[in-house]
Amino acid sequence: DQAEIGNYNYKNANLKGHIENGFADGALKINDPNLDIPELSGKIIFGENKLEGTFHGGIAHADFDKLHLINKGFTAAGQIDIHFYGTNPEDIEGTARLKSLRLEREGKTVLLDSITLDADIEDGEKTLTLQSDLARAKVKGHFKSSELPAAFKYILSHYYPSYIQAPEEILDRKSTRLNSSHTVISYA
Repeated sequence: DQAEIGNYNYKNANLKGHIENGFADGALKINDPNLDIPELSGKIIFGENKLEGTFHGGIAHADFDKLHLINKGFTAAGQIDIHFYGTNPEDIEGTARLKSLRLEREGKTVLLDSITLDADIEDGEKTLTLQSDLARAKVKGHFKSSELPAAFKYILSHYYPSYIQAPEEILDRKSTRLNSSHTVISYA
C-alpha cells in the first residue's frame, strides 16, 4: 500500500501483475495526494537478447515539486502510450506519446494535444525526434542514450533559464557526435 522511492513515500500504491518465462504484465494504481494514477498497465517481454514493452494509462495529477522530482512548483496530467524494443538500454527504439496534457506552473496553464518522442537506430546512428504543439526537435548521431537527459537539459536551459537549470555534468564529448535541429512553434 506504500512505497518509498527517491525520498518520497507514495501512499495508496497498488501494483498487480505476474512474471513468467520471460514475460511480465501488470497494472499500477496510485491514489496519493501528490500523484494520482487511476491505472497504468503494461507488458514486457525479456530474454537474453530481447527487450520489448508496451505501457498505457493516465496520470490524473502529478505534483513534481512535492514528489521531489522538479523543484519548480510544476504539476501535470495526461495520457501515456509507450512502446519500445531493443536488446539493452543503449539501443532502445520505439515511441513514447503523451496526450491531452495539462501542464501548470505558478498559476500558468499550458494545454497540449500531444508530445511524441520517436527513437530509431539505422546503421548504428541514433535518431530521436520530438514533436509537440509547441516545438519540434531532432537529434541524430552517435551518443549514449543515458547522457541525453543532461544534454537536453543543457540545451533547454539556454532557451528557458527561468524554468530549467543547466546540469552540472555535460556529455563525454570525445565519444559523442550529435547533429540537432529544432523549431519553436509557439510559447505560452
